[in-house]
Amino acid sequence: LDKDNTDPYRLIICSPGGSVVSGMKLYSTIKAIAAKRPVITVASGLCASMATIIHQAGSYRIIEPGCSYMIHDVSGEVFGSLTNMQDTMDWLAKLNSALHVCLAEKSHKTVEEIAEMSKRRDSWFMPEDVVEMGFADEIGFATE
Repeated sequence: LDKDNTDPYRLIICSPGGSVVSGMKLYSTIKAIAAKRPVITVASGLCASMATIIHQAGSYRIIEPGCSYMIHDVSGEVFGSLTNMQDTMDWLAKLNSALHVCLAEKSHKTVEEIAEMSKRRDSWFMPEDVVEMGFADEIGFATE
């Protein structure tokens, strides 16, 4: 039992991503926990889309050898009247900007560089690239 709240939590992430709204809730929760005790996030196997944002929430970020890492612009669907669709597009643009800020926060890239890397494509990286850009602190294993 860790009475001092000093033992780190370790979250292993192997995911193609998913819902931005649900992912942002998880990101915020991990950040809140990490403000009180260490949280190690480990990208393992595949860490893509929203999973990369969740990976950034850790106080220390590891990527395992061979892990594929992908960032891109937010995706979604719009429907309804023209004005409703524009409102949704405006909201998606704001979410997209927020995700770029999450990625830039601990990285060696600016928000503008991340926006350009994500624009109209999936940008795939291997562990060495991820560490070089500052999206992870080291290449290692979840069990270390």
